[in-house]
Amino acid sequence: MLSLYLLIFVAVSLSTADYLEGGKPQAECDEPVKFTKDKSDAFIKKINEHRRLMVEGKQKNGKSNGNLPKGENVLEMRLSQPISVIFT
Repeated sequence: MLSLYLLIFVAVSLSTADYLEGGKPQAECDEPVKFTKDKSDAFIKKINEHRRLMVEGKQKNGKSNGNLPKGENVLEMRLSQPISVIFT
């Protein structure tokens, strides 16, 4: 049975590689989307809210209505200076 799965895996992999001719698919955009400082601050604030909920043991775990286990040694996320140059 394992041999059959391996054969199917190889066949699908090779057919996909042949379809793409060994190359990468084309990108869908011509230039990157600008990510402003305000958007990055809001993004990091939202991440920190979820991290805070996890540390308190109140972060929901999917559709099961259960919570994730309490987090330990979780630091607040912040934007580093070299990356913030990109967000102008």
